[in-house]
Amino acid sequence: MRRLDQLLTGPSGQIAGSLVPLRDAILSVDNPRTALDWLRRSPAVEVLTAMAKGHRPLAHATLDDAAGTRRGRAFAIEHLRQLLVTCGALPERDRHLARLEVALQELVEAAHPEDQEPLRTYATWWLLHRLRRKAEQGRPPLSSLPTGSASRLPRPPVSLAWLREQRRTLSGTVQGDLDAWLTIRPQARRRLPGFLRWAQTRGFLAGLDAAYPPASDPLSFVCDDQRWGIARRLLTDDSVETRDRVAALLLVLYAQPAARIVRLTRASIQIEGHDIRLQLGEDRVLLPSPLSELIQRLPEQAPAGMARNLADDDLWLFPGRRPGHPMSPTTMSTRLRNLGIEPRAARNTALLQLGAELPSVVLADLLGVHVNTAERWNAAAGGRWTTYASTRHRHAESR
Repeated sequence: MRRLDQLLTGPSGQIAGSLVPLRDAILSVDNPRTALDWLRRSPAVEVLTAMAKGHRPLAHATLDDAAGTRRGRAFAIEHLRQLLVTCGALPERDRHLARLEVALQELVEAAHPEDQEPLRTYATWWLLHRLRRKAEQGRPPLSSLPTGSASRLPRPPVSLAWLREQRRTLSGTVQGDLDAWLTIRPQARRRLPGFLRWAQTRGFLAGLDAAYPPASDPLSFVCDDQRWGIARRLLTDDSVETRDRVAALLLVLYAQPAARIVRLTRASIQIEGHDIRLQLGEDRVLLPSPLSELIQRLPEQAPAGMARNLADDDLWLFPGRRPGHPMSPTTMSTRLRNLGIEPRAARNTALLQLGAELPSVVLADLLGVHVNTAERWNAAAGGRWTTYASTRHRHAESR
């Protein structure tokens, strides 16, 4: 306690009020050794001390500067950032959006000097402006943004560099140039439409087309016996962690992807007498036993640690290692694969069966998928529900 107080004491001789919740959370950790090891070994402690004593500003920019390029240090600084955000010492920030801003700036600076201005305008006033607006509207964190590597970022800088190699400029590009580029880099087709729309509104690339190819039918499935075998095993196997059992059952029974599973909260569960319902889409799903009992255990089995003692960390049914945030979809998918489940194949199989049993309107409302997606699975399953809505409407009118 004395060591911690010395680290956090500011120029006034007292701990800043915004850091008191963090101090309390560290002191009340379930295993004191966890806190001691963190204080002794984490590179984030030095940065925290510098901010607490006023040597550096208590700000996201300070943490950005301190993160460096080493993975272990960057992770430690990111963990500290989330502790500070969760205890109210720093404002919430979408980390994916922040990373994207840095990555886009690096791409713009690496582009040809004559291409930098249009790229900067596109990145600032089209791409980032739209993403910030979504964040301000309370959309979920931008965890799906292509920030993992430069190869997954939007392709305009690369395509403009290729055009220059062909002795072409943005304003002089014709359809043949675009077709040649997409033949060489077919994966770029999904990353260029936004840039093309922006360029066309400014008089560039008028009339050019980079439309998506038609969606292909899903190819990966598991057999029904395997799917139901997984479900039966996880409903009864107490040797598997409860959170893994629940996640796997939501995947194989209700076709929920990892990205949606990890964002389930305690508010998603509704208890009405003996009935347990779960909010997946517009309508609540009535859960069968023993899945209903398993999902009620999740809030009781949240992982312990310093983050556990900070406000609102009980929000998520599948909390992650970062304070105040759920488990990442990548981690969830890995845990499912460790159980012998291939998430995409299992989800495709579940959607195929549900598409054969439910009309698209019901499927969309129940599972939280887009109605167009539900219609495609209806069609893939035989199309028996394609006229359900119109038939129901005519029946209602005839009453």
